[in-house]
Amino acid sequence: MDSTNAPAKKDKQNCSPQSNIVSSITISPFAFSLPVDRNGPFAVLAYHIQLSDKYDATKDIRRYLWRRLQDIGSRSYDSRARSQSWPTVENIEKLVWAASGQFVFAATIVKYVSERRSSPVDRLQTVVDWTPDAGQLARPFEALDMLYASILSAAKESYEAVDTNRGRNFLLLLRAHQINSDFRVGRRKWDAYEFDEILNLERDVHEVLVSDLHSLVVFQQDPDYSTIIQMYFYHRSFSEFLDSETRSKNLFIPETQVQAYVLEGLVRVIGQVFLEPTSTRVTFGTLSGENPVVALALYSNEGKTLSDQQILALAHNDGWRKFDQMLSETWHFARRRTELPAMLFFIMQRLKNELEEPGLADALKPYYDKWRQRVETALAEEYSLSEEE
Repeated sequence: MDSTNAPAKKDKQNCSPQSNIVSSITISPFAFSLPVDRNGPFAVLAYHIQLSDKYDATKDIRRYLWRRLQDIGSRSYDSRARSQSWPTVENIEKLVWAASGQFVFAATIVKYVSERRSSPVDRLQTVVDWTPDAGQLARPFEALDMLYASILSAAKESYEAVDTNRGRNFLLLLRAHQINSDFRVGRRKWDAYEFDEILNLERDVHEVLVSDLHSLVVFQQDPDYSTIIQMYFYHRSFSEFLDSETRSKNLFIPETQVQAYVLEGLVRVIGQVFLEPTSTRVTFGTLSGENPVVALALYSNEGKTLSDQQILALAHNDGWRKFDQMLSETWHFARRRTELPAMLFFIMQRLKNELEEPGLADALKPYYDKWRQRVETALAEEYSLSEEE
């Protein structure tokens, strides 16, 4: 079942699903309740459902679709949506059948149709056209996956059609932000604006990225870290869809491809760092100095996935001195990252043994010794403090 962090309020009179919750059959009966802000992003009527082995969500989904779509139509600028004949019984029944008892399907449709920039009549017809007819589905989640795929494909086409976005892989960028927000690399995540810069892109790319995906995903403040903006999925099932090649099919992007893409951006970012002649500081946009260095260590698996070309690009572009200055300015962020000296050691060995560049390896050794010692000292001090407590 998808979870929600929204506040709950009970009302046993109405039966409408909350857009962040997937209703599914469970062994033990229980109840859940939903928020009631009709003008908010989750605008649904509160209600109370008993779920058990015998529970059939069909009637509740049908009632939910009727009420929510009629409510959307009543507030629309499109006169067709305000008509008593919209939506049609035929359209509702097709969607109810395709939902197969999954409220997440109905809730996603409602959020998609409620997009204020477009006519609800046109958007609902688009969804109906996407929805397979009776007898065409082989798997329980197939209709939901087709809906996700259709919304994602339309957003991809719209994003990549814009001149300023040409050459950018929409799906790759979306997956990169998903993986970052999920702490999947080195148990670390970056603020969405900083992550845009780590990718060597403008700081607001993530906002444009999801402009046509508001029915599925949004960027908002992290509830645990107020200074961090992160990706948030309305339904966990969409995140799972992106993770599964079986479900997302030709829209799937493997994590290894994402990590390779991030590495390319990081090498370019570090190459663009301006090292002042005095060697006392670096000029590096608005990013914290440690971000690209730590990210490089984490996304390269301590240097193991860096290509020969990337290693040489760093070595010939005064990369080690840039590393040194960036880390020196923000050492308190990186002091416990054993991945840093591990990466430097691996690169040093590659330069010496595989790339046959002993001079470049020797140039790196003083920086490796320095940061290995600093990390070891920081960890020893931290251990000593924990022992005293």
